[in-house]
Amino acid sequence: AQKVSREGLTLDAELINPFIRAIQNVLQKETKSQVLRTGKPSLTSGGELAHEITSVIGLVGEVSGVFLISVSAEYAFSFFREVVGVEATEIDEVVLSGIAELSNTTAGQAAIALEEIGLTTDISPPLLIKGKGASLST
Repeated sequence: AQKVSREGLTLDAELINPFIRAIQNVLQKETKSQVLRTGKPSLTSGGELAHEITSVIGLVGEVSGVFLISVSAEYAFSFFREVVGVEATEIDEVVLSGIAELSNTTAGQAAIALEEIGLTTDISPPLLIKGKGASLST
């Protein structure tokens, strides 16, 4: 199995791939367009958030940790326009709710995929962080 490593942390591709497939599936379903490529997965123990909206979902069980989706305001507005059909120009509760639902649906699909390979995990409701440059420590 392929592994991703950083600062003594190692994660099997078997655990990462359900999340990658889940976000691809959710985005394809919601936006009616295919995700053509994904970036290289990485591990982090925290740090400064690079985007304006971050959704944090806790994972507990045989797979435990934190699942993050962090998006720019521009992406959030584009996603909202594509999914809801309404133009958004500010990060309000409705836009935040859309990103929360995106992350919740993705984490749920990933948890189901993990269970199919014999690994149980429960997910927490999303915690939303609004603001670029906020610091997160895990």
